[in-house]
Amino acid sequence: MAELDVARGGSGQVVGGAIGVGVVLAGVVGGMVTFKDGRRVLGVAMFDSNGQAKIIVYTLLLGNHSIIAEYAGSLNFDDSTSSAVTQTVTH
Repeated sequence: MAELDVARGGSGQVVGGAIGVGVVLAGVVGGMVTFKDGRRVLGVAMFDSNGQAKIIVYTLLLGNHSIIAEYAGSLNFDDSTSSAVTQTVTH
């Protein structure tokens, strides 16, 4: 199974609604990952040649957000869903 870990920039608290989130999946070249806040899709990104996929989100409202990444899988890797990372937006 592919293991996804969501990484975020900063301490987990941001002022305003812009955050950057990404995942790294060793050995994956190509393929797509979907980032979600609960059930709400935040964006979709392609894995690059380093096995990284990243998005920047500008639309988060104030409060706590539970960010996950979902990988649909490929011929070489099973599908996977990351553990949630909490991001707090203030002001």
